[in-house]
Amino acid sequence: ALDLRLDANDLTGGVRLAQRIVSEFVDADLDETANQIRAAFNERLKEFGLALADSASSTEPARANLPAQCPACLGPVRADEVSWINDHRAQCAFCGSPLEVVL
Repeated sequence: ALDLRLDANDLTGGVRLAQRIVSEFVDADLDETANQIRAAFNERLKEFGLALADSASSTEPARANLPAQCPACLGPVRADEVSWINDHRAQCAFCGSPLEVVL
């Protein structure tokens, strides 16, 4: 999945995806595996002059609430993985469909 993002020149999405994957392993108390995956991702990201920090936390501020699932493709929606159109609309990371903020 990381290769697909990077090959499509979606560097921001690629880094977010890599951070999320590492974060999932850290949250599951699999620190050794997380470190191995981080090293592998950093090797790939090095081609683009990028690297993952030791912390997998997002630096973007939290945005407004989005639906938990995309109504078009039924994929999970995470505010830190979508492309924001404005403060009230985002684009699904999987299918590109517009997502409206839940009020």
